[in-house]
Amino acid sequence: MKTDPAWTPAGPGFFLFDEFVSKTFWPPMKGDNAVVCSPMLGICEADWLMKNKPKLHKRQRVPIQAKHARAFAARDRSVRAIWDMRHGVSLSQAARNNGVSKETIKKYVGSALLQDRPGGRIRATKSDRYVRYLQIPGLHGPVEITAHGSKEANRAAAYKAAVNRFLAGDLNALASWHGKKIAGIELITDGPTLKGLAQNDQLPYSLYRSLSGGAS
Repeated sequence: MKTDPAWTPAGPGFFLFDEFVSKTFWPPMKGDNAVVCSPMLGICEADWLMKNKPKLHKRQRVPIQAKHARAFAARDRSVRAIWDMRHGVSLSQAARNNGVSKETIKKYVGSALLQDRPGGRIRATKSDRYVRYLQIPGLHGPVEITAHGSKEANRAAAYKAAVNRFLAGDLNALASWHGKKIAGIELITDGPTLKGLAQNDQLPYSLYRSLSGGAS
């Protein structure tokens, strides 16, 4: 049996562990069937384990793509929660509003949280550098942008608010946005163009885009 103190891959992107393995020395095998094991860590090749000890692994593997999608969604909701907290919402309420736990928020955006003393109120920092995937009006519908940090995200929110004020009748709402860009994208300030997009329901309903790519 070949031993390796390091973690041994058990298939693309997966590792296996079982307490039973860590207490057992597997019988040696030869040639292509040799098993790379670390008895102390309990790591062995997935194909050999699944063939010889099927009862040890009852849980199904979750595809890496699904894991990444869930992690992305959790992070996205956590960033939104920080946004809410900067507008006066508590951590608990922000978590409920965005369908995420307080622990998840701390996991993904913990550096954007402050607590003056143990047991004290947790609040959000004034800014952060987390990346956000947002939507702004485009010539043919919502355009996705990558905002690097809360300051750039705040600019996108301010522009969208100006668009809403313009569509509500404030003809000067977009005056300060002429010729400006956010994340390298030139902003639309032409009145007839924005009104046409609104009439055709082609404006992003929300600043944040949904995972499916549409407005959320």
